[in-house]
Amino acid sequence: MSKKASIRDSKVRKIIDKYANLIVASEYSGIDLSKEAEYVKDMLEEHPEYVKGFLSGKDRDGMNPRMHIFIESIIQTQIGSNDPAEVRATHLALMAGPSLDAHEARHAIGALLMQIIWHGLKEQWPSDKVHSEYRRRLRELAMKRTHDEVWEGLT
Repeated sequence: MSKKASIRDSKVRKIIDKYANLIVASEYSGIDLSKEAEYVKDMLEEHPEYVKGFLSGKDRDGMNPRMHIFIESIIQTQIGSNDPAEVRATHLALMAGPSLDAHEARHAIGALLMQIIWHGLKEQWPSDKVHSEYRRRLRELAMKRTHDEVWEGLT
């Protein structure tokens, strides 16, 4: 990993840490931050095994609990707001065609989002290419008809 990538990763981790601490503080104080923060709380309820790691910021078995929860929350926000529309359509298609449950369908879309973000950062794509590539790949994902097809190339 280059020094530049290491600095970027460090900055991203600091942002994630600050946001996680803000959500925890809002929960304890009873202050409602946003619909997105509610999605984070919902995802934590679905993943009780990540709560301790989320609060401490420590990885669990090689998994960053904060990143996992935030990615699922982003996907849930996109589904709820229908923006981009391809996310909700893909979520519904994955539950209908390959018969994934809502949680597993979010995971598949989240894995796709992480791939797009990774490639976008690595290849320094402009934001419009990131968006168009994400939409294109979501449309492709929505066409998958079996569990194995969904996960092929995402893991």
